[in-house]
Amino acid sequence: MNYTKIAAFLALSLGLVWLSIFIANLFILGPIGGFALGIFHLWTPGIAAFIVQKWIFQESMADYGFSRKSFGASWVLASIFLPYVLVVAVLATVFVFGNLFQLPGFGFVVLGQIDPNASFELAGLLATYLPIDPIAMMPQELWIFVIIILVAGFFFGPTLGLITSFGEELGWRGLMLEETKQLGFFRSNLVIGSLWALWLLPQFLRTPEVSSGELYLGVLAFIGYSISFSFPLAYLSRKSKTIFGPAIFRGVFNIVGLVTIVFIWGENPMVGSATGVAGMIVFLLVTLAIVRRDPEFVEQYAKLNYAKEDEE
Repeated sequence: MNYTKIAAFLALSLGLVWLSIFIANLFILGPIGGFALGIFHLWTPGIAAFIVQKWIFQESMADYGFSRKSFGASWVLASIFLPYVLVVAVLATVFVFGNLFQLPGFGFVVLGQIDPNASFELAGLLATYLPIDPIAMMPQELWIFVIIILVAGFFFGPTLGLITSFGEELGWRGLMLEETKQLGFFRSNLVIGSLWALWLLPQFLRTPEVSSGELYLGVLAFIGYSISFSFPLAYLSRKSKTIFGPAIFRGVFNIVGLVTIVFIWGENPMVGSATGVAGMIVFLLVTLAIVRRDPEFVEQYAKLNYAKEDEE
C-alpha cells in the first residue's frame, strides 16, 4: 500500500467536501449554483484521485480503472440490469420484514389497489397476511411513474447518471481499492466503506431525516449501508476491470431505486428503503453469494489489477 497516496487522497477529498459545505453555508445559492456545487461535491474523490495520481505522482489513471479496454457489451449490460434485480430484492426484503414480520421501520409493500367490489372476507384476509389499510393503497396512476423511472434508468443511468457517480467511483473504487487491495477482499472494503461513509457524512447530516432527531440510528444505518455496498461494487469493478462498471451500476441504481418510494409505504427511510437497512441486507446477501460462488475471486483479490491500455 502507498500510504502517501492514501493520505493525500483523503486530505484532498475530505478538504474539498468541507470547502463545498462552507461555500454553501456562506453564500445564498440559487438552483443552478446549488446544483453545480452538488456536482462538485460528488466529484471531489475523482478530483482528488486525479491530482494525486497525475499531478503529484505523474502516473497513469488506467492503474485505477480509467480504461474501457475490457469493458465489453456483456459487462455494460450487466452494469445496467443488475440494479433492477437489486431493487426487486429490496422490495422483497421489505415485504418479508415489513409485511410479514411487521418489524418497526420497514413499512410495507403495496403493489396495487384492492378491488372495491371485493368481499369483506377477501379484504380481511389480505389485511391479515399483508398488514395494510385496504383503503390506503397505491393509486393506479403511479404505475405510469414507475414505467417512466424504469425506462429512464436504462437510458439515462449509463449516461447522465455518470455525472453523479463517476467521480466517486474514480476515487473509492479506483485509487482506494487499488491501494488497499493488499488487505484482502474483506478488510479492504471494510476500510473503503468506512472512509466512504466518513466522506459522505457531512452531506448526510444535512438531510431532513437526521435533522428530525434520529441521529444515532441514521448514522449507524448509513455507515452500515456504505460498508455493505462496497463489497458488490468492488466485485463488479474488478470483474469488469474498469471503474465504468460500478459507475454505470450506481448511475442506474440511483434512478431505478426511486420506484421503491412508490411501492413501500409507512417506512422509516433509514430502515425500509433501498438506501437504508433493507438495502444493506440485500448487499450483504449479494456479498455472501460472491463468497460462496466465487471463492477464487476472494482468494486472489490482492493480486487483481485493472485492465491497462495506452496512456489516456
